[in-house]
Amino acid sequence: MKFIHTADLHLGKTKFGHQGTSVDFKNVFIEIIRHALDRQVDFILISGDFFDRKDIRPETLYEAEEALELLDGIPVIVIEGNHDKNIRTEDESWLSYLNRKGRIKLLSTGIARDEVTFFEPWDEDLRRGSYIDIGFIRIVGLPYFGAMTVENMHLLIQQAARPARPAVAKDPRQIGSVCQAGSICQTGSARQAGPACRFTILMSHSSFNLEQDFAGYKLEEIKFLKEHFDYLALGHIHKRSIHMLDNKPWAFTPGCPEYWKIDEKRYDNQEGSRKGCFLITVDETEPVWRAEPASRTEPAWRTEPASRTEPASRAEPASRAEPASQPEPAFHDRNFTYELINTHPRHSLILSPNLDNCATNEDILDRIGKYIHEQYPPDRLGSPGRLGPPAEYRSPAILLKPYGRIRIQVFNVDTPALIDLVKKSYQTDLVGFEHELQFSSSIVTEDESGQEMSRKEIEKLIFGEAINGQKLFDGREEAAVEFMTRLEEDSLDNNYALISEEDFLSKLGILLEDTPAQI
Repeated sequence: MKFIHTADLHLGKTKFGHQGTSVDFKNVFIEIIRHALDRQVDFILISGDFFDRKDIRPETLYEAEEALELLDGIPVIVIEGNHDKNIRTEDESWLSYLNRKGRIKLLSTGIARDEVTFFEPWDEDLRRGSYIDIGFIRIVGLPYFGAMTVENMHLLIQQAARPARPAVAKDPRQIGSVCQAGSICQTGSARQAGPACRFTILMSHSSFNLEQDFAGYKLEEIKFLKEHFDYLALGHIHKRSIHMLDNKPWAFTPGCPEYWKIDEKRYDNQEGSRKGCFLITVDETEPVWRAEPASRTEPAWRTEPASRTEPASRAEPASRAEPASQPEPAFHDRNFTYELINTHPRHSLILSPNLDNCATNEDILDRIGKYIHEQYPPDRLGSPGRLGPPAEYRSPAILLKPYGRIRIQVFNVDTPALIDLVKKSYQTDLVGFEHELQFSSSIVTEDESGQEMSRKEIEKLIFGEAINGQKLFDGREEAAVEFMTRLEEDSLDNNYALISEEDFLSKLGILLEDTPAQI
């Protein structure tokens, strides 16, 4: 069997406030759907954040329904992410609406410490359930729980062992043979497998700690799930990753298939981190059964935690020790393969010019202009073939993110002029601005290329800082710096006595009349 695992579609998201850019997120979703149709997958998993906001625009809902119609009956299994959840839990979310309309199958496991907890099979009539069986695969859905995720994973295993009403397959094309309800998987041995599920998936809108501390947990904290699940279908983090356990891939995070923030472009420089999704192919032959050591008297049954003394599905007493020559199987291990499918997000750039020592807005504009033409020449970048699928030209989205210690107050930087320079250079309106600039009264002794600066260059920087922001020299800063530099040179050449006070005031007066050529 084959399925596609994606997450964090964020339908309805816009870039830099441009409403038209929401089409980017719709386009990559349709691209994933086309892959699903071309590869003839059995189902699609979306591990949360289907929508970007709880209060989506009408056109976003229309686009979502229109895209889902293209699937021609392929089941779409979804869980809620933090962007999907309503603040008022009693209100219906837009995912609930799509579920009620039959566009998706929304799984939800209620976790609590009392009898209101539920872990129930999918009911096609009621359009609800905690897990669903497709062929020999069981899919369990655990929605977003934030900081309580690991605790609720433990509770999930406990609740899954409780008896529940049996599932009834209402749609033979979409739902295969049904496992025994009330357990993650009923099989106690290969001999008892029969039509039961033999590959289990846990969907969770969570992930491992990478660069966002709030987002996840450590691998050691959830290793206990390996006894119960063959594949962890994760979401929430926008960087694609695969985590290994026992030297085998186990936990998969596909990441956001578009650039939710242009900053995510930096992930592309890391191996295997390009935008996209996973195509998983599960071996349909009988699984390999792994046996526990012969000295063990009670196997860690896949159906429930190892601490329980009597699995519900086992007919023989739990206290019976197995012969050393025929150890009981502890869990099965089915082989699967994965393929990275790359999507085509809108072409994006992060421009990060170093503005060290820039003293005026003119200096900053000049520095950024040189950076653009040396590092990312628009004439080389602007061809349609470089900006996405050849059949569709889309102007790039660009984040201007300068950094450095400048000698002009940051609030005096002419941000609109910088953005306009980038827009004109790349013929695009999709330009955002962030910065890591600091005002500094100290002088950097290296230029932007790292070369040591000459004494004259350093002196000019010092003089420029001295007059920076003084209204007396407004518009004449460059001439004033040149004037002061010449005075400094004359003093070093012992010619200072040749410049009388009258001459100095006369030359300064000429400077302030904006006729620096006469100085």
